[in-house]
Amino acid sequence: MNGERIGQGNARRGRHRGQRARIALALCLAAVLLVAPQGTAQGLTKVKFSYFPAFHTMVVMVASGLDLFRAEGLDVEMIQTSSGALQPIQLITGEVDLTTVGLENVVALRREGKLTLHVYLLVKRMSQDFVVRNEALRQRNVGPNDPIERKLAALRGLRIGYTLPNAPTDRYARHYVKKANLTVGRDVELLQVGGPPVLVGAIRQGRIDAFMLTPPTPQQVELDGVGQVFIKGTQGEVKELDNYPYTGISVRANWARQNRDTIAKFVRAMANARRLIVSDKERSIGALRKFFPTMDERTLRAGYDAMLPALSDDGTMREEMVKSFLDLGFEIGILSGARPSQQEGVLWTNEFIPANARRR
Repeated sequence: MNGERIGQGNARRGRHRGQRARIALALCLAAVLLVAPQGTAQGLTKVKFSYFPAFHTMVVMVASGLDLFRAEGLDVEMIQTSSGALQPIQLITGEVDLTTVGLENVVALRREGKLTLHVYLLVKRMSQDFVVRNEALRQRNVGPNDPIERKLAALRGLRIGYTLPNAPTDRYARHYVKKANLTVGRDVELLQVGGPPVLVGAIRQGRIDAFMLTPPTPQQVELDGVGQVFIKGTQGEVKELDNYPYTGISVRANWARQNRDTIAKFVRAMANARRLIVSDKERSIGALRKFFPTMDERTLRAGYDAMLPALSDDGTMREEMVKSFLDLGFEIGILSGARPSQQEGVLWTNEFIPANARRR
């Protein structure tokens, strides 16, 4: 009888050990899936990338639209988001593997113990263009050719729309207001409106006087005869926001360690797309059209031409560029807390940029 009980006990313990082993295996597999890209039936490596529908992501859109990622063995799922404020959340939760964010997001996440890295710089200046309704410009007797100091002073009394709190459309509008020695709420009204189509509708209806976005949306407002691009971030009109690591491709640091080859392939496709944007405008615009199917041809081309000068030449970052970004960020309040190192490997890396793609 005792032997029977002992045998039953051993069987139960064996079953429990088996269950624990299966649970442990399932947890291990889940952890692997969080850091490892998935394979597809065609032998391509599946990765998820999120983006905001504006031309600072032009290089990625061209790489996707012309199947340059597939040529590198990647199946990149392009996930559109309604605001740049959502993209850091998507990245740290593992909803996506790569995304476009400002370097200030990398700094903020690091402060929370969530380590991410810029692996490719998309644009070399703050690339949002500030568009203002014609009526508001007439009332202030100013225009796009006026000096920047006069333009900033003309912000007084404007109703400026933005997408979401803490999004670039909010942060940099506040910088302009502060630079003009004005105060939000007293001298200028900032209104949360929504994504690009909602902002366009609001400025057409006169519910707001201005907003800022990366091309092509501001150019659409101008071509419609509703307003004019008043301050051109794409041309580096605000000097402290030129030669500035505005937006780049970011990844989770632990994902980068596990997927170096995948990142290298992604960046290699980007380098090929960047060359094509310069050498083959028509093919590049055709690729962009896939992401803006309802946009009229004039706006698409105007946005392309406006964005081109702001694109990074080769995706690389430099220590002095990051130092300037950190200096300004802490000065104007975009950044807070302890100052991180500007050295490569902390917030950014050029490790994955192909040597033959780098500008000498």
